[in-house]
Amino acid sequence: MMVLFTQPVWADSEKDLRDAEGGSLRDHRNPNLDNCAIANSFQAAHVNWDRVKNCHGKKRSHQTSREFDFDDYSLNGFYVLEFTWSDEFKTGILQHEMGFGIELNKSPFVLSAKTTDTQADKQFNFINSTTIPLPFSLADFTSRQNSLSLYLENEIAIGKRLSIFFEGNLDLVINDITDLPDEIPNISQQDYVAFNPELEISYQISDSLSIYTNLSYSSLPVPKISSILLKPEIENGLEVGIETDFFNDRFSATLYLYDGIQRNVTLTNANDPELEVLAEKQKSQDIGFEIVGEITPGWDAILYYAYTKARIAKSSQLPVDSQVPNIASHSGGFWTTYEIQAGTLQGLGFGGGVRYVGDRPGNIENSFKLPSYWQTDLAVFYQRENWKAALSIENLFDVNYFDGTPLTVLGTIFVEF
Repeated sequence: MMVLFTQPVWADSEKDLRDAEGGSLRDHRNPNLDNCAIANSFQAAHVNWDRVKNCHGKKRSHQTSREFDFDDYSLNGFYVLEFTWSDEFKTGILQHEMGFGIELNKSPFVLSAKTTDTQADKQFNFINSTTIPLPFSLADFTSRQNSLSLYLENEIAIGKRLSIFFEGNLDLVINDITDLPDEIPNISQQDYVAFNPELEISYQISDSLSIYTNLSYSSLPVPKISSILLKPEIENGLEVGIETDFFNDRFSATLYLYDGIQRNVTLTNANDPELEVLAEKQKSQDIGFEIVGEITPGWDAILYYAYTKARIAKSSQLPVDSQVPNIASHSGGFWTTYEIQAGTLQGLGFGGGVRYVGDRPGNIENSFKLPSYWQTDLAVFYQRENWKAALSIENLFDVNYFDGTPLTVLGTIFVEF
């Protein structure tokens, strides 16, 4: 179960967001099949807002933001049912670790809006199943998103040094609108089907050094309801890297290079934030490193840094070769946790860290920059054999930055039975 008490960064609201989530996970194991496992889980959430006004919504860092007003909005919640199966077996000299999963997701919305703008030429977007839809209508209506996701993964070990990993996801999203008011004409819902594969090949050069390459393809759904038809956002990515272990395998370090191409990306129009403009092609290159390790028993740490170059490669509406807004060239962070290993307080732990984001373009014309910032996070947790509890504080000093999370306190409880 998870309870969240926070005010959203993009809301000037009279009351806070109240979010409660709960779920269960069941693991079925056959004692006669040591390498086979079956698990199913269920998750549900309820979110409620009261009289939130003058909000600024943000879907993704490189997508659209809007302004809108609404009253007495209640998001009923979402429901997720998941089933997974995994097994280990051999075929000749090949060692397989295979997994299969099915996820069903139902997200009902009930909306009553009294003071909203309903221009028909605006796209009718939803952010995701746990946040609020926009823009709104002058009357009540119900929207339901039903999604089905299937995935299959297989890691194949060929000898002791070479391994191949493949994962494929098939996603099907069906939108259903009832009681759509006449005030919003020309609205058409868009269903979505996509297959997203990923292939990774790694080779163990020595006991402490390995190299890998990863190829991926992903397709993001178009807005669930829109006054115009849009193509899905597509990304092709290639990553190569080298990994090494040191200090008696207590630490590992990864150095990677990534090259990605995104197509059909929507960005905010600087002259009119209510409108979107299309970037037919966008390129990004990353170089970064990550160091993870155990300093002493119970004391873990992670250090990471990335340099990112993202630019518009092709567009009939945007300046070509301009930097993608709100993506920093430099970012990094450090996080550490310590858990008491023995004694009366065994299982009690503390964590803390900082995250840095450099300055970045504030609009698609690159006419101004958003300033850099540091964010500090803290956590305290306690765990026993069959239960865990944690309290985390995000953005401890309530640093004001765009677009980010304000001071947030998050509590979680996990029980295994």
